[in-house]
Amino acid sequence: MCSGPILGYPRQNGKYILDTDASNVGIGGVLSQIQEGQERVLSNASKKLDVHQARKPFDSTDTDWGEFKENVDDVTELGNEVRAVTRSQTKDSVSTCQWIEGYSTQDISNTQREDIILKQLHEWMDKGCIPSRDSINGSCPEIRKYWINWLLIERRNDVLYMRKVSSTKIATYLLLVLEKLRKKVLDVFHSNVTAGHFGVSKKTMKIKERFYWYKMRECIRLYIQNCERCNKVKQLRSKPKAALHSYLAH
Repeated sequence: MCSGPILGYPRQNGKYILDTDASNVGIGGVLSQIQEGQERVLSNASKKLDVHQARKPFDSTDTDWGEFKENVDDVTELGNEVRAVTRSQTKDSVSTCQWIEGYSTQDISNTQREDIILKQLHEWMDKGCIPSRDSINGSCPEIRKYWINWLLIERRNDVLYMRKVSSTKIATYLLLVLEKLRKKVLDVFHSNVTAGHFGVSKKTMKIKERFYWYKMRECIRLYIQNCERCNKVKQLRSKPKAALHSYLAH
């Protein structure tokens, strides 16, 4: 879905495939069709559940579907023409490294170990202990931040993550992004053709679902502030103010 044409058009003949996924925090689905012997994506959608929806029991699905069919008069049973695949997410989710294009899990592990900051976290993991408070006082603020939140940092497949627990008690593991890869992440989430040039708050919320680094919001703010397309298209919300001048009173 990352190369053109991105989405196909439905055809009269061809088996439809509906892939769905759900967790305690969101739902999503992809509709595809077999065209010329290949699976072609036609449409996709996803939604983040609010607090009330996330707590809704899953056994109410049949009841909801029954009420939907009663209220809508054009529901058609497609029978064997649709293959529905549902994958329920019941375990802790890990944001895999495939979100950074061109980098495998091993590549991320190697770059983390080469980074001047994250390689220290790997060394702490290898030793099985962290430095004392006195010895960490002279370190940079980023190192001290990770030291304070050490219980939330985990290493999986030799890659460092920050554990984040939602209100529904589901743990999500956010990839610790080293400095040289941050612009690449921001390009994907802001400047990509499918990303949309949103503001700081929305973009920060989106990136925080999968990645983490020190002073992330400030980094995102500076990136958007210097985005050439945003500066050309978006208008200033505040009226410009004239510079202050000194006047001599007679």
